Amino acid sequence: MRQQELERERDPQAEEKRQWLEKEPDNRLSYFFCQATEARLSNATAVLRGLIYLLVDQQPSLTSHVRKKHDHAGKQLFKDGNAWEALSKILAAMLNDPSLDSAILIVNALDECKTNRHQLLDLIAKASRVKWIVSSRNWWDIKEKMGNIKQKVRLYLELNKDSISMAVDTYIAYKVDRLACHKKYDKETRDTVEQHLVSGANDTFLWVALVCQELQTTDFWDVLDAIGKIPAGLSMGMPAAPFGIELICPRLGRGAGPSVLQLREPNTAHKKMIFSSS
Repeated sequence: MRQQELERERDPQAEEKRQWLEKEPDNRLSYFFCQATEARLSNATAVLRGLIYLLVDQQPSLTSHVRKKHDHAGKQLFKDGNAWEALSKILAAMLNDPSLDSAILIVNALDECKTNRHQLLDLIAKASRVKWIVSSRNWWDIKEKMGNIKQKVRLYLELNKDSISMAVDTYIAYKVDRLACHKKYDKETRDTVEQHLVSGANDTFLWVALVCQELQTTDFWDVLDAIGKIPAGLSMGMPAAPFGIELICPRLGRGAGPSVLQLREPNTAHKKMIFSSS
């Protein structure tokens, strides 16, 4: 029985959720993965840069909001002490742009944003027509600020393992469908890729996202060999990247040595929370 059929048995709405994702081309998704061990990934200004970059990448017309500020102040706009104020205004203008029908902004490991986290919390807590999804350890300053948001859903991951597992499976099916379409997978290849992702994800969205990102640049004839070499789950030592994620390994299926996928394992010494607000 195919994974989708198993999924439908567990969640009758799984197919509906997947179709909803596919039929919402204007639903922009922007994200940032904070990392305390990297200065350039652990400050509030970097979070805004990452979110703005991905929004512009998906909807180039939003560049006008960046250009308006950049033409006035030049490159220093993004480097000096006024960068936060300028970038927060740019992001606000983008989110209020009538051409942006809807957007979802994700900030992972908010507790690892060490510099000016309070500013980022204030920005997230403001009323907005977009949806924020924030994951964090159960830290008091974050709980206190998020507690002031009226429209929110708080989810303790360790108490909702089944829900997380179903969500990851739905995400996998969606990503594999996209890969199959773009890379012209046949049915056997598509199903094999999905099966490997389901068995190796360990209910981790980040792992799935990174593997699919790599498969986007893997030739069709290398896919099955590549997917078989990727280790399951997360290992310590997530490498730095422009927005907090990077797959470090030789081009899958072409390297002489074993492929290595290194990610940062979340610290399980503290409870993890996900806040969703809109």
